[in-house]
Amino acid sequence: MMPVTSVWAYETVVRLVSFSILVQTLEQGMLWRTWFDEGPWSWRNVRNEFRVFGTFFQRILDVALSERGFMTVLLLQAMLAVVGCFVPDSLLLLPLTITAFLVCQRWRGAFNGGSDYMTLQVLFGLLICQISARLGLGYIAMQSLSSYFVAGLVKLKESEWRTGQALRTFLETTSGVPLWILGSIRRRPVAWAASWGVIVFEIAAPWMAFRSSWTVVVLASALFFHVLNAFVLGLNRFVWAWLATYPAVLFLVAEAGMH
Repeated sequence: MMPVTSVWAYETVVRLVSFSILVQTLEQGMLWRTWFDEGPWSWRNVRNEFRVFGTFFQRILDVALSERGFMTVLLLQAMLAVVGCFVPDSLLLLPLTITAFLVCQRWRGAFNGGSDYMTLQVLFGLLICQISARLGLGYIAMQSLSSYFVAGLVKLKESEWRTGQALRTFLETTSGVPLWILGSIRRRPVAWAASWGVIVFEIAAPWMAFRSSWTVVVLASALFFHVLNAFVLGLNRFVWAWLATYPAVLFLVAEAGMH
């Protein structure tokens, strides 16, 4: 594998996470009817759940997370993300992290689960890069690789995943899954093979990634896995959130090979 510099890895991660955040922001804006005025997620409907923060922080949240305040946060986040796609300036990182955190809070912790969590982890790692590029990029890479391992380990412990039943049930109860996939997964051998394919890949991926001759293959396979999930399940955010971590993985593997 060709040498990967910390500068290239850092700037590429900034650009990719900025694009990921831009996609997330546009999706939030398209769903404005759900959180504006009479929508089910309007600030009036969810405000009481934030009383645990106390009066001072409640007032801050009233400004930042009310309908018009939240729209301002999204507009600011979109502008910062657009700039970050082209100019990977460190000055963008703190305000992007703050807006991303506020957006998560608006949805009581996260809007899209793991992708939002990984976005914040990437931003946190980039902030660490301001102190040490190696430490920050290493943090992002380990968050990425460990996410696959933990997901695979959890599946391995569940008997329904080992038999293929969990995957079959999940796909059958998810709307929008193509009919040809549903027809295939209802066959036990197919469900079993698909389940074990996912388990083995997720557990083995972090270890195989550190074999420099396999790193690109592993990351390409992981990207294909996320694209497939986006096609089948509509989890498009995961594609961009995890893609943003891959330059850091390349850097970590290159660093490990040099020592």
